[in-house]
Amino acid sequence: MLKTIGLVLALNATVLAAAPAQAGESEDGNFTVGAVVPEVCGVSIGDFRIDRDADAVSGFVQEYCNGSGFQIFASHRRLAENEAAEVEYDGIVAPMQQSGLTFLALRSGPRFRQVPVTIHNENLEADLQLSFSIAAI
Repeated sequence: MLKTIGLVLALNATVLAAAPAQAGESEDGNFTVGAVVPEVCGVSIGDFRIDRDADAVSGFVQEYCNGSGFQIFASHRRLAENEAAEVEYDGIVAPMQQSGLTFLALRSGPRFRQVPVTIHNENLEADLQLSFSIAAI
């Protein structure tokens, strides 16, 4: 019995508190509304397919950023001096750097787009994993 009464009282208080406020006819006023939108940037990786005949892996990367611009990088293990591979990112071919960090793209302005990616194996002695990252500028 007490639980039911408490619920009814809470509902009545909510209805009373939700009544709209009204200003008198002679009152004028101004107000300003502002908002701060945080910068959000990221990449997400779709499904990739292996083409053993072409020694390539292909798929798509979703890139998004609501800031003024960003860069895309691929990180991977260090390559031996005799190893070579390249990444074709959105139609631009970039040789993979021996250091393990390869620059792929520079974008200006906000963006939400899916781009094609193909990784070509030129001469790899061991498996290679790539991680795509984004850096807002």
